[in-house]
Amino acid sequence: MQKLQSQGVHHITLTGAGRQISIDFWEGVLGMPFVFEQPNLDKAYESHLYFDPGDGRLITVFTDENRKADPRRTPTEPGCVHHIAFSVSRSTFSQAVKRLDEREIKHTGVKDRGFMDSIYFRDPLGQLYELACYRFEPPPGHSHAEVLLEAHHIRVVFAVPGIVLATIFVTFPFIARELIPLMQAQGNDEEQAALSLGASGWQTFWRVTLPNIRWGLLYGVILCNARAMGEFGAVSVVSGHIRGLTNTIPLQVEILYNEYNYVAAFAMASLLASLALVTLIIKSHAEWRMRVTEKASMSQSVEYA
Repeated sequence: MQKLQSQGVHHITLTGAGRQISIDFWEGVLGMPFVFEQPNLDKAYESHLYFDPGDGRLITVFTDENRKADPRRTPTEPGCVHHIAFSVSRSTFSQAVKRLDEREIKHTGVKDRGFMDSIYFRDPLGQLYELACYRFEPPPGHSHAEVLLEAHHIRVVFAVPGIVLATIFVTFPFIARELIPLMQAQGNDEEQAALSLGASGWQTFWRVTLPNIRWGLLYGVILCNARAMGEFGAVSVVSGHIRGLTNTIPLQVEILYNEYNYVAAFAMASLLASLALVTLIIKSHAEWRMRVTEKASMSQSVEYA
C-alpha cells in the first residue's frame, strides 16, 4: 500500500465562539493579522475567519454568535488536540510573561525544555497554547528539525560512548597506579637535561620520557584491558543491553544464561577465559621487563649520587 505523502501543514481550523472573541485573541494577543472572512461553506450560518501566523500558512476559526465562550480546559481524551505551539523570537519571548500579565492571562511561566523554552496559557475557549523559543539557531541552509535529528543520533547513555566513558573511569586508574611510582623512582633528571639542550616538550616526551616508561605503560594498559574485558557493573548500568549494539561479552554471558542457553553462555565464558590467559601471559612478560627497567633506573640513580 502506498503512502499519502504530505508536504507540510496547510492550515489548522478551530471551532470558536463569537467573532470578536476570536479576533481579540488571535490578532490582539498573538499578533496574527486578520486576513479575511467568509461564510463557512458547509454551514452558512457560521463565519470562517482567516489569520496569518507568520509562516505562510493559515489559522482559521469557525465562529457563531450563538456559541458561548467556555474557559474550562478543552478535552484531552484520545483524538483531541492537547495544545498548539507557536514559534516566537527570543526578544518576543523575553517579553511574553510581562505582556500576558498585562492582559491578566494566566500562564505557567517559563518552562525549561532543554533545547527550547516554553510558556503555556489558555485562550478564552479553554484551548491550551504554547509559546516556544529555541535556544539555538541552525546553520545556514538547515532547519531546527534537522539539527535536532542529528543531535538525537549523538547518544552517550545506552550507546557505545557511554560504555567507553564508564570503562575509562573504572580502568584508567590501573595505568596511573603503575606509572606514578615508576616515574617518581626515575626522577626527571633526563627530562631536565633534554630541555636544557633545546628539546621541545613533545621531543622530550617522545624521545626521553616515553622510552623510559614504555614497559610500565604497557603493563598498565594490559591491566586496564583485562579489567575492561571483564567489566560488568558500570557497563551494565549505561549500556542498555541492546543486542548487537551495546552488548559486551560479560553482558552477553548474563543474557544467554538467563535465557537458559547454557551451552552458548559457557562458550562465551570460555572465550573470555581464553582472553584472560593470553592477557596473563603478556602481563607476566611486561612485569618482568618493568622490573628490569626499575633496577636499571635505580642503579643509574646510585651512580649519579
